[in-house]
This record gives sequence, structure tokens and C-alpha cells, in this order.
Amino acid sequence: TGDGRLSAPRGAKLAPARKFGQVSCKCDDQSDIRCSGGEVAVFDRECCKQCIPAPATCQVTGDPHYYTFDKIWHHFQGECKYVLVKTSDFEVHHGNEHLHGNTAVTWTKEVMVVFKEQEYSIKKHHVFSIDDVQKVVPYRKAFPDGYLVHIRRIGSYTYFQISRDGSLLLTLKYNGYHRSEIEVAGIYKGTTQGLCGTWNDNKNDEYTMRSGAVTTDLNEFGNSWKEKDDEFCPDPPPPPHVCDDQP
Repeated sequence: TGDGRLSAPRGAKLAPARKFGQVSCKCDDQSDIRCSGGEVAVFDRECCKQCIPAPATCQVTGDPHYYTFDKIWHHFQGECKYVLVKTSDFEVHHGNEHLHGNTAVTWTKEVMVVFKEQEYSIKKHHVFSIDDVQKVVPYRKAFPDGYLVHIRRIGSYTYFQISRDGSLLLTLKYNGYHRSEIEVAGIYKGTTQGLCGTWNDNKNDEYTMRSGAVTTDLNEFGNSWKEKDDEFCPDPPPPPHVCDDQP
């Protein structure tokens, strides 16, 4: 499909996939397998069709506002580096900074993906690096186990994607200034952690801290996901009380 996922028309027979010169497909006509609403079809290494949850998106925008996978807005003004999404395969982090002397709010200065023991970074103005070594975009790296990393510039965004055997697992897009979006595949539903929340359709546990405890204090929630090597970065001040602006 156009988004990079493996798929086939209903009832179509898939062409045999080859690995090291050998036919590896075991499944043929699978028109009897129909995905329900909210699901998408993917195909495993043996061409067998599976239905998994549709991808979910988390947004970080402005100064900054977070829109979680379970569709909750929250606001956190920390100026450190934080874990946005943590899964069993990769982590997405971002770093914030104050701009123009305004210490009341912060903006994204960098987004990072930790994958296979390397840190891929996109800084402001679309500067891309791997483990602090600047690289040229577009960039692709294929791994023996079927994973592929692909970074490219499209319009005003830099895209970072991880796929495996043709199926997208992660798409991160960053405009180089104040907006980023993270889309993760349905195989990670029920497993995500970080400032983008616990993607499980339960809004009551969205503010789950690194410890596993749930809080209603957004600063406590945000600070718990500070990068471990950034632990000495100062915590943000408590947010103003709703009555503070009243006469």
C-alpha cells in the first residue's frame, strides 16, 4: 500500500516471497479472513494474513502540548530530555528548551529514536545525526533480521521510519521547530509507555509514571519520564493554580 504496509486485494493470491532463493510463502487465498473496524491487515514472513489494531498517533506541538495515543491533551513545560514512547523494539525521546528568554514555556529542540543500541537524532533545522555524528538525508540502513531504517525529507518535515519485512512499525515526523508526530503500529497496542501515554483505550491510566504508579499531577508524570542521563536537569515549576488569574 501507499503507507508501506504489506497488503493484497481481498481474495487475491499473493506472489511467493523469496528469501535466500527459497519460496517462503505458506498462505495463499485468504479472502475468508476479514478485519473488523479499527483493524488493518498485515502479512507475516510466510505471507499469512493477520488482523491487528490500526496504527495510533501521538502529537507534540507548540509550547508543548501533548496529544496521547488514547486522545488526551496534556501540557508539560519541562526543559529536559524525556521519553515520549517506549516499546519493546524502540524508544522515541525529545528535548525541550526555552526560547526568547521566556522561561514560562518550552519548545522542542530535538527528537531522538533509540533503536538497536544507536541514537538517531533530528535537531532543529533538520540536522540529522547518528550517535552525534552528522549524516546526510536521505539515509537508509537495512538489518539482517529484516528491519529497515529510512530517513528522508518531505516538504517541511523530516520523516524517520522503522519497518520490518515491508510493514511499518514507526513513523516519526518533525518539522524542525515546534511540531512532531509519532505513529506506531498496532502490534504495540497495550505496551506503550512514556509521555504519549499507555495506548490501551483506558484514559484512567494515561498518566502512568516510569515506576508504574498512576498520578494526576502532570509535572510528576512528566518528570518521571526524564532521560536517565539528564537527571540533573531542573524540574519545571508547578503549573499555576486555576484561581491565580482571578481578581
